[in-house]
Amino acid sequence: MKTLFIIPCAIMIGDEKAEHLDRFFQLLHTIDSITSRFKDPEIRIYELSGKTMYPLFYKQLESCRLVTTQNDSKVLNIKETAKDVNLLVTDEIRPIYEKGYIKNATESLIISRVLDEIDPTEFDRVFKITGRYFFTPSFSISNHNTKGKITLKDKSKCYHGKKYTMTDSLRHCICWSYCTSIHEQVRDRFRKIHEYIIDHANGKGIASIENGLVLFFEEDLVNSVKSTGCAGKVDGRQYHFD
Repeated sequence: MKTLFIIPCAIMIGDEKAEHLDRFFQLLHTIDSITSRFKDPEIRIYELSGKTMYPLFYKQLESCRLVTTQNDSKVLNIKETAKDVNLLVTDEIRPIYEKGYIKNATESLIISRVLDEIDPTEFDRVFKITGRYFFTPSFSISNHNTKGKITLKDKSKCYHGKKYTMTDSLRHCICWSYCTSIHEQVRDRFRKIHEYIIDHANGKGIASIENGLVLFFEEDLVNSVKSTGCAGKVDGRQYHFD
């Protein structure tokens, strides 16, 4: 049996090749931190920018299963219609929230699709780690190996509040994992998270995967941990230990 790693990432953001290279080298660090800790993992990378990568990047990722989204009609539709979503924010800060909507709607769509495709009998455990993050020396598989549960980071306060998000708390979605004995439950809840983001963000409030992890995963399904044992740059600006 094997461990599966799902890595959503957005490499081709912006127009500067230097930024593309920076993001790509961080992704390589993500992969290296996995292969140095797990024997023969299966790694699936989902590039969500909707743009074509450089030929060298494809070659470097030949050992992984790579899925790009430049011809994905549903991903492109999220990006193209985001301007019409009734976000309950002022025009001044709308660009930030529109970017967040696109990120959360796209990532939740892809995760839901991946979970539909997975044959849980082929894997013992499934991990999701965001591209550009990596496992640190503090990572311990024993923190994740809980049968019949999804391992998520402890709840944090949601500063938008229940009025806007339907919950006063959130769970970081940088890294999580689950035992495949609950694959169907995880798959069904991520479908609900995606539906929540699409529906709630349009005129009802603010929605994210992080809020959805609180709203749709019952406490008895969750192995809550203080640290997931990974780190990386938040929006490419400052390092964060998760």
